[in-house]
Amino acid sequence: MFTNLKLGVRLGLGFATVLVMLIIIAVLGIGRINALNQDLDLVINDRFPKTAQANEIIIAVNTIPRLLRNAYIFSGAESQKALDEIPAQRKIINDNLEKMDKTLLLPKGKGVAQRHS
Repeated sequence: MFTNLKLGVRLGLGFATVLVMLIIIAVLGIGRINALNQDLDLVINDRFPKTAQANEIIIAVNTIPRLLRNAYIFSGAESQKALDEIPAQRKIINDNLEKMDKTLLLPKGKGVAQRHS
């Protein structure tokens, strides 16, 4: 089929084929980059803040037993200092739970949050 064509025409068809494939690859690449950008935006603006809030809750929850232990072990001012820090930790927990409730959109996420609060 291509044997009857002149060399210049065959080279032109080959070059046109390469250009078409290059355009297809570029369009697919741009589409993939846009999808990656959307996924990255979801992680940065939605999931990471929720993870940070959950970690703050975990840290505060783990701090309360330590404070109770310190209140039990020590006496006097150190014991009272440990007991006085507990409401601050509870406030951290409640504040982060309120922030998290505002950002949870799916019913499954709201159900999990209510079950653990």
